Order: sequence, then C-alpha cells, then structure tokens
Amino acid sequence: MMTTFKSLTEEVLAATEDLSTVTPADLESLKGRAAAAPRRRARILLHGDPAASRHEMLIAMGLGQYLPPHRNESGAKSYTLLEGALVLVRFDDDGTVRDHQWLAGNRPSVPFMARFERPVWHMCLYVSDPVVYIEHVPGPHTATRFADWAPPPGSKDAFAYLQMLHHTLGIPNVGE
Repeated sequence: MMTTFKSLTEEVLAATEDLSTVTPADLESLKGRAAAAPRRRARILLHGDPAASRHEMLIAMGLGQYLPPHRNESGAKSYTLLEGALVLVRFDDDGTVRDHQWLAGNRPSVPFMARFERPVWHMCLYVSDPVVYIEHVPGPHTATRFADWAPPPGSKDAFAYLQMLHHTLGIPNVGE
C-alpha cells in the first residue's frame, strides 16, 4: 500500500492515512523538493495531525542550512540519519557550546542516531548535501523556542555565526 502525502506548503507534506510508508521514490521526491525550495529544505510529517502525541518527520536539508539554536520544551528528541552527515551541537543556557556529535547515515564508524531526554538548546550543522533524517519529538507541537543569543535565520549575522561554530568545532565550512 502506498502512502499519499498532502502538500501543506512548498516545504511541508503530511501523511493522510493511518499507515504511513515511505518508498525510495518518496525519499528521492523529498530530496528533489528540498533542492528546489528557496530555503533548500523539505519535510514529510509522518504523524499527519499537528495534535498528535508523537511527531515523526522525515526531513531533507541542503548543505550549510541554518536553523538557529532552539529547544523543544516538550521533552525528548531524537535524530536518525538515513543519508548524509550532520553535527548535532548542544549549548548551555548562555550559548556556550556544551558538546557536539557527528551523525551520519551509512558510515560504519560514525553514529547514525542520537537522542536527548530533556529539553536542551541545540542545532544541527548540515555538512553534506543532502542530509536526510528522521526527527522524533513529543507532540502536540506548540512552538519552537529559539535562542535569543543567536542570530535569526536570514539575518546578516547568521552566516558569520555558522562559520564561527564550524571554526570553533573544527568542522570544515561550506565551500572549504
């Protein structure tokens, strides 16, 4: 049985059935959608309903995308990498880097999954093109809280902040 996905925006699709399946063709379509989107990202809401108690999203992101440090106040969160690589960075409340962890799909020496139990400031540095992963968070999702100590997306300081993090953590910058 093939799952039907409803388009909510140019970046967001949602499952419409009780049983959601994702085929390799769906994955390729999601990557194509991300590549064509102005912000080079796309997601499928596998949970379909925003009021669901568990949110599972299949996400494709382009190289170097900036989603500022944030925290989900509802609790635990996990990332499962299917393709590509990212660096998960966690921060203290003042914006100091607490730690970071490389995650990659299909690389035997690198973890492909990470989970944290409690709300924590975090962000991902997308270091390949594309990065495809599954994100799990408790629902219903009300709002993502963005850190006031980091620049907002699209601001003139966002790229410099991203470069600073890459440099601080010893991760090659986009284009290097």
